Amino acid sequence: MKPRFSGRTVDGGNGHTVRVQRLPVEVEGNHYWGYPESMWEGFDRCLSPEQQQVMSCLSVNHGSVFPNMSFIENFKTNVDGPDLNARYIRITIRYPISATHSEQLWFLLLPKDADDEWKRLSSLAYLRTNGPSGMFELDDTENFVGISEASFGDVSRTLPVTYAGGLHHRQAPDELGWPGSVIDGDRTEHTLRAFHRRWNELMHLDDEPAADPSGAR
Repeated sequence: MKPRFSGRTVDGGNGHTVRVQRLPVEVEGNHYWGYPESMWEGFDRCLSPEQQQVMSCLSVNHGSVFPNMSFIENFKTNVDGPDLNARYIRITIRYPISATHSEQLWFLLLPKDADDEWKRLSSLAYLRTNGPSGMFELDDTENFVGISEASFGDVSRTLPVTYAGGLHHRQAPDELGWPGSVIDGDRTEHTLRAFHRRWNELMHLDDEPAADPSGAR
């Protein structure tokens, strides 16, 4: 049985990571769902065949630029009414402002050549999924707060954190042509292992070579 969504996770080296998930559709040719069809020809002209394959039928694409920048490109249906669909791109920069607090800067990116109505829909899609009014942020923030609170417990402070999720997924074939270490599976901790592996390397620059913090390959 095929998964409803298919995808891959990428370790680009030096802690940089990407997760790519595709919509569960079978179509011929490139279909950049969520963007106006008037922009599709421009995408085909500017992207390589490999990049076109990644972007066509894309559901969500998100990742991190080590150590403190992340991005997400997402597709939202029925943004402001039936069949009013749009995609948005967000970039986030995080940096510490004290020993216990960090600040975030969020940026919404809009193609300058898109029409005003699509830009409006893209902005709404962004606001309704991200930020204080968005469904993503409320859910994620609650999880992050709970994880932080639990990590101060007497038991949790004595136990290692395991990042072994998705080790059963296979390496993607070299013929795929993607850069980095690519895993055929988007429900994995492949990207988390890559991020923390790089962080661990930097924390031990003056030491002997450090072990993988996940205890996994």
